Amino acid sequence: MRFPVYIGLRRSVFLCALLLASCAGSAFSVMLMPWPAAVRAVLLLGVFLLLRRSIQEEEIAALCLKSRTAALDCQWRDGRHRTLTVLPDSTVFPKLIVLRLRDDEEDETIDLSLLPDQMTVDQFRVLSVWLRWQLSTRTPS
Repeated sequence: MRFPVYIGLRRSVFLCALLLASCAGSAFSVMLMPWPAAVRAVLLLGVFLLLRRSIQEEEIAALCLKSRTAALDCQWRDGRHRTLTVLPDSTVFPKLIVLRLRDDEEDETIDLSLLPDQMTVDQFRVLSVWLRWQLSTRTPS
């Protein structure tokens, strides 16, 4: 494997469909409740805002893996570049990667959930292996 590895991220179709089905079920449940119309309207507004927030694209558009460091070069949708540190509580599952990243410049933690349909199969595999390697070298045995 040659470093650096560039991974462009796309929107997850599976996650969007799952969130859409979840919000539709929530809206249907709220409509069936025998509550006053004002209460149902407020709850439906909340469901709509959640749906709108969840359909928005992720802020991070691309990742660039470095070989020796536990840092990722990240590119935002607006063109900014920043190097973020991978936190040890990031998790790798066979079909899901939960990245916890630390931005030292902004002094914040960024959580990023990645599914296999957001990148190519090879890129998902490379990212999984790289993260497992990074996490195993950073945690004491």
